[in-house]
Amino acid sequence: VEPTKRAIKGLDAWITGLRRTEGRTRTDYEVFEPSGSALTRIPGKEIPTSLMKVNPILDWTELDIWRYIAINKIPVNPAYQKGYRSLGCKPCTKLVKDTEPERAGRWRGTSKCGGECGIHTMHMRGSRS
Repeated sequence: VEPTKRAIKGLDAWITGLRRTEGRTRTDYEVFEPSGSALTRIPGKEIPTSLMKVNPILDWTELDIWRYIAINKIPVNPAYQKGYRSLGCKPCTKLVKDTEPERAGRWRGTSKCGGECGIHTMHMRGSRS
């Protein structure tokens, strides 16, 4: 979460790869979402600005993603060839069975199982994450 906060500091917008079909925590998202306050820095002062979160593939399915990759010949992370269906950081990514939802391996064995790490639920300003 902290690296993301640093990376988007001073930006007007950030683009995500979130999809509604990835889980119950994402069903109410919108394609364009103001994601709280951000600070734009200019020499000697900070100006509060709104940070827009853009979710362009929000209504795509997992099949839509793979179809787009195939049609456009986009290289993929080798972990997908090993059976992973949703990738995050190493400690939060586990293999899932074909019968499980694609994000079932995320945060497996924790209270966040299948949920969010905090990047997409955080307030962009302040200490909550």
